[in-house]
Amino acid sequence: MSNSNSESSPKGLLYTLIFFAVVCIAGVYFLWWSGVGVGFSGTTETWSHFGSFFGGVLGPVLSFFSFLGIIYTVYLQSKSNKEQALANKYTVTAIKLSEEMSKENLEEQRKQFNEQIEYDRQQRTLDFLTNMLNELEKAGGDVLSDFVPKDINAQVKLGPHFNLYSWKLKKTSVVVKRLRDKLDIDSAKLVNLLLEAAIAQISGHIDSIERYENYFINQGDLPQSLIYLKEAKEAFSKNLEYLNNKHKLKDEDNK
Repeated sequence: MSNSNSESSPKGLLYTLIFFAVVCIAGVYFLWWSGVGVGFSGTTETWSHFGSFFGGVLGPVLSFFSFLGIIYTVYLQSKSNKEQALANKYTVTAIKLSEEMSKENLEEQRKQFNEQIEYDRQQRTLDFLTNMLNELEKAGGDVLSDFVPKDINAQVKLGPHFNLYSWKLKKTSVVVKRLRDKLDIDSAKLVNLLLEAAIAQISGHIDSIERYENYFINQGDLPQSLIYLKEAKEAFSKNLEYLNNKHKLKDEDNK
């Protein structure tokens, strides 16, 4: 709407000026014809008078119209320049906003990328630890089958299952200690549940060995086996306590 108005305004002014110019010309001609002049005759003197009258009267009028047209042209040019300057200002502002949005989007993408990397790393660490602790629990279950033999007449004893279990205890406790600082609070909660289960299993094995001590065939392995279990229990308990203190898991549970 504004563009059509701005386009029609100069045309309207131009038509108005032309109309008044024609009116003035016709008026001068009418004045001359009605008796102000000396009429139209064939002499050059008469035409000379007519030209002087025509030019003397219409010259200033038409010059005034031309002056108005020039003023209006300057006004339109000035208005156009202001509109162009305002449009340029809006364009610069839009470019700046676009650049800022691009930077924000880039920063957000970078943040999401880093979060994804951290999530993947966290997930790999958690999967690795949970697999180790689950394997340890399975190995501990195999040890339990030695304490409760299928044959009721067989003696309970420490066998190859316990050897594998004791090796996994050492390995797992060391790995948990090395990776515990890489766990976030959610991963630490899950690992702590598995550590508590491992500690409970170790305690059960210690009680079983101490209870059935007189019935083991390989009596020479008992002292060292108990040392392995108690050391592993202490190591797992320290890891559990470390994660609880670092992530304030006990406070979270109380809430």
